Order: sequence, then structure tokens, then C-alpha cells
Amino acid sequence: MDKFDGRISSSGFASGDRIGIGDWLNSPLGTFTNVSCDYPDYAKEVCESVLTINNSLGILICGTGIGMNIAANKIKNIRCANCCTEYMA
Repeated sequence: MDKFDGRISSSGFASGDRIGIGDWLNSPLGTFTNVSCDYPDYAKEVCESVLTINNSLGILICGTGIGMNIAANKIKNIRCANCCTEYMA
């Protein structure tokens, strides 16, 4: 499996035991546990990283996906979609 060469973040409600994501080159952001966090800060950090690196991707994970989606879409030149299945992605 190739390593994910982007940024990934998780809010406190996207439980770490429910997230099974392979390997990544950049360190993940967020709690990846059930501990609550200020997820808009992590969404902003991922989006800023995506904007500064050409052809990069970011993954934002939260309980429903709505909060991270709204936070990311407030940032200029970012397009974020709430995808719950592989087909949606």
C-alpha cells in the first residue's frame, strides 16, 4: 500500500478505534480519540497545508463530517465535501 502524502485530521468525536487508515508520510493532526478538541483549528491547519503544497490532499474526519466540512469551506480556495462512503468520495 502506498503512503498517503497529504494531511489528515480528526475531531474528538471521530473515535480513534473507528478509524482504520493506512500509512501516511506527514504526521496526523487532531486527537484521534474521544477527547473533545477545537476541530476548526485542525481543519484550518490541514487546509493551509493543502494550499501551500502543490497537488496535495487533505482528509478531515469527525463524527458527522458536517462540522469539519463547514470549517474547511470557510477557507478561500478550499473545496470540501462530506463523504460517508467510497462511492461518495
